Amino acid sequence: GLDQEDVFALTIDPRGPRIVYAGTYQDGVFKTSNGGRSWRPFNRGLTDLGIRALVISSDGRTLYSGTDSGVFRPTMISSAVQPSGFTPDARPPL
Repeated sequence: GLDQEDVFALTIDPRGPRIVYAGTYQDGVFKTSNGGRSWRPFNRGLTDLGIRALVISSDGRTLYSGTDSGVFRPTMISSAVQPSGFTPDARPPL
């Protein structure tokens, strides 16, 4: 659960206020579907568990997890995490 975690980021699913995601300092992302009564890890495939930011898409289908290693995007339906292709030291093309 989320009882002893340092939470750095929270985001609420636009499809329902009872679904909340919490990004922790060193244990990744946790998800609740019941308004915070219980939490479960939401990290499959996440290679950096130090979450610094969370953003959810307006349709509620994609959660972006910002870490020191880059941005990851698990899809809500499958819980599979994929790198977004963004890294903190990436430079835009000129």
